[in-house]
Amino acid sequence: GFLTEAFKTIKNLDCAKDINFLELIRKKFFYGFDNDKKSIARTKLNMFLAGDGHNNIFYIKDSLDGWNKSKQWNINNIDYILANPPMGKYSGTANLEEFTYTSQKAMEQLFVEKMVKALKPGGRMAIIINDGPLENPTLSRFRSKLISDLNIIAVISLPKYSFAPYTQEKTYVFIADKKISKTDKNENIFMSMVDYDGFSNNGKRFKTKYHDDLPELEDRLISFLNTYKMK
Repeated sequence: GFLTEAFKTIKNLDCAKDINFLELIRKKFFYGFDNDKKSIARTKLNMFLAGDGHNNIFYIKDSLDGWNKSKQWNINNIDYILANPPMGKYSGTANLEEFTYTSQKAMEQLFVEKMVKALKPGGRMAIIINDGPLENPTLSRFRSKLISDLNIIAVISLPKYSFAPYTQEKTYVFIADKKISKTDKNENIFMSMVDYDGFSNNGKRFKTKYHDDLPELEDRLISFLNTYKMK
């Protein structure tokens, strides 16, 4: 979903009318990694139907365990990351001593650190993150490490049932740029709370005729991003 919607958005930009640029984004812009081969097959098909012609979607047994240079998943190598890092206890084979944000076996924390390291300096991430890393008083070390490497741009609170029935975990949209230098700082952070997303606020998640904050949020966020400057 992240990759197909991003591809559709870029494909509809004026710059994509240039056939050479369109070929570039079809072959070298989008990369995906997963340890579920069925998800990879579905993603490849969805990307093909969206117009992607190269399908750089790769199987990785454990994205936290080491780096893979041949498939772009490497330190300081990615311009933009769109992701919903998995949540829960980590039971893989990665050497946790290589991680500095946390000593816990918590997948969401480990994946966030891994994604920060994968970003190029000046690169941007937009991810879904649960409330623990952002709110839990015992995770102050994680947040301190996070803001030492990132300039936070936006934090958007989502309804509890946004991802039901898969999870009812409280989540946020978290957007940030990787600092080019430790002295980088941004003076403004976009913060918003979505009460309604166009679906019922319960586990059944049926479409409603009213109560959809997303169109207004989109307009406000785009306006903010168009004027955002890192200082």
